[in-house]
Amino acid sequence: MTMKKFDEFIVSSKEEQEESIKIMAENLEIQNEPKVGIFWYDPREDELFGVVPEILDKSKKTIRPNTISILHKDYWKKEHHKRKAKNKPLGQFAGDFKDTPRGRIFWDEKNDIFQIKLGSWIKDYPEAKKMIIDEFDLQNSNYEFRIESHWEVGVGWEGY
Repeated sequence: MTMKKFDEFIVSSKEEQEESIKIMAENLEIQNEPKVGIFWYDPREDELFGVVPEILDKSKKTIRPNTISILHKDYWKKEHHKRKAKNKPLGQFAGDFKDTPRGRIFWDEKNDIFQIKLGSWIKDYPEAKKMIIDEFDLQNSNYEFRIESHWEVGVGWEGY
């Protein structure tokens, strides 16, 4: 495979452009499907941020609950370094990824339920529950909130 230089461009054919439009049009119909993914909650701003949703592919059979492969720590590190490189304020990505309330959405195929896993911080910020449900389009799905130690504020991969 020949590597392309950074400043080279390829102009798509009319057929390739039409295929791209067709794919995007097909995606219009599934935009509100339930999603798995990760998020953080900023209690100061009362908002979710760093949201990485992915439409669930229920045709992908799994033994364990299904979620995205992106880890909080890696996403945080990329955002942190990207902002530093541009000399931009770190904003919500200041400090350590585990020091801000966070969670992850799993889909448990066996029980046909979305598991919203987070720390006990949710008890102090119950308003975040609706934001999470709306952000991941879970309104018409079975879901449950599960408190687990890994998503407690200040806890990361220690001991795992």
